[in-house]
Formats: sequence, structure tokens, C-alpha cells
Amino acid sequence: MQPGENEPTRSGPLSGPPAGPPNGPTKPQAGNNLAGPGFGPTQTTAPVTPPPPFPANLAGFTPISVMVGSGFAAVYRAHDHKMGRDVAVKRLLPVRAADPQWRARVDAEGRIQGDPAMPAGVVHVYQRGDDQYGPYLVMEWGDGGSLEDWHNRFKGRGPWQECVRLCQEIAETMHKVHGLRYLHR
Repeated sequence: MQPGENEPTRSGPLSGPPAGPPNGPTKPQAGNNLAGPGFGPTQTTAPVTPPPPFPANLAGFTPISVMVGSGFAAVYRAHDHKMGRDVAVKRLLPVRAADPQWRARVDAEGRIQGDPAMPAGVVHVYQRGDDQYGPYLVMEWGDGGSLEDWHNRFKGRGPWQECVRLCQEIAETMHKVHGLRYLHR
């Protein structure tokens, strides 16, 4: 899987820019437990760069922790005091934030995943924003862990019934997404 292959795009004019290789020096980076765009395999290559600061203009949210994701974004776990829930705040790493194509990709991701018609099983975007460090998305926080976590828990030999259930759930969700004329690449 190439970087950016797991972001959803809408067929037609909303299709995002092609993913490019990471800029600058890279190192293996432990993954995270977030489901959603840009967070495919949990063993990824990420630019050697500190995460951007938490958005200062995001009032009512308190950052809890930060993790560097798939090589183009950092994700903060934050608490939304108005709604009383934890959220994910995803923003481009500095090496990507200056690139108009990556900024457009984050904007499209926010519009697509913020679509109220999006089915359960797709991480919902609650809010999009921008500041001097670049765009950010406030998204649903998922505590469920990654598929790699599940795979490792069973040492690659998970119960076949659970494997079938997971695959069926993913396929049904993607069928609904495709019915809305969105593509997942």
C-alpha cells in the first residue's frame, strides 16, 4: 500500500491529489490506534519532525496526548468540554502543511467524512479549521484499537468467525460509502 491509498475520495471533481513519497529523512514510526484516513498500516515511515502545535484557535478543547501517524499527519487526543467527549484532532505535519495539494486533501477529507449521510463505521469529522500551522480536522475518537492490534493479540491466528465478521462489517460499510458515490483508494 502506498502512502495516501487509504484516503476516501469522491469520484469526479472532488478526487484528491495523488500521494507522493515522504519528504526529507525518514524513520520507522510506531503506529496508532486511530481508525480513519491516513492511518493504514501501523508500522509506517514518517518524516523525522516534531508534531505541529495543538490549534490555539480551537476553544473549548484540551489536548490530552499526541501521536505522529502515517507520515503526513499528527493526531491529538483532546477533550471537547462542550460536548463532554474525547475527540481526535488531526493536522498535517509541517513538511506537508506548506504543500497546497496536501492542504486540499485534508480539506476534501473533512468535507467527505463530515457528510451527514456517511454510514456508521466511517470516522466522522465534526469540524474543519485552519491556523498559521495549517489545516486541522476535529474527528470522532475511536478507542477500539487497530486491526494490527487485533492481529497481534491473537498472534495472527484469530478466531475465523471473528475474521469473517470484521471483513463483513468492513465490506458492508464500504458498500454504503460507494452507494454515496465515494471511492476509497
